[in-house]
Amino acid sequence: MSASLFAQGQKPAGGGLAVRYLWTNYQLPLNQKWSYLDFTYGAELEFRQRLGKKIDLGVPLRLGSALFPRGKTDGFEKGTLASADLQLQFKTAPSGAKWVWFGYSGAGINLEDFERAKWALPVGGGLDIRLSPTVFLSSKMEYRFSQGDFSDHLQASFGFRFVSFPKDQLILVKKKAPASRLDRDGDGVRDGLDLCPDQKGLAALNGCPDADLDGFPDNNDACPTIA
Repeated sequence: MSASLFAQGQKPAGGGLAVRYLWTNYQLPLNQKWSYLDFTYGAELEFRQRLGKKIDLGVPLRLGSALFPRGKTDGFEKGTLASADLQLQFKTAPSGAKWVWFGYSGAGINLEDFERAKWALPVGGGLDIRLSPTVFLSSKMEYRFSQGDFSDHLQASFGFRFVSFPKDQLILVKKKAPASRLDRDGDGVRDGLDLCPDQKGLAALNGCPDADLDGFPDNNDACPTIA
């Protein structure tokens, strides 16, 4: 028998890579009014590494537009917002589950118009829905407490997360050896070289029996029982 490694399709890793569409809202923390017109758009690329059965380390990188408040009542100025975080993500189920809810927090930095850098504390949650062993539908929403006046904002994202099979999810599967390695009559001569594969014989006679031990295999011996 030989063996090979086979991945269990129902237990993907907790790490991987996520690509999501991003929405950002600076107005909601100021006016306490929800409107889809207040959201600006961008993209999020997140790297994840599994730390435990229900704990991941997330490193999201974001880039998009934003409406930065000039003051509480002085309107908004459109610009570019980039950010990067380190997050600890705590899941309600192992990554192999169909539905995986998670909450997270960490530390990050916001870069406004590539000029003003501000520290941030993200707090949020999300949901991953498994579509296949290696693909999830992935969504997140977070509130970002940010350094400076009128800098707090809301962010939401939606997209896909891709994972690979972890090494510890590989199982050993036995396979039948090729026919050339079999010896079904158990005489020590492989079937591929055995001239009498269904009769136990002698290696010197290519696996054929010699009942009278006269040096001639029985199938070529006119008197197989008389030496």
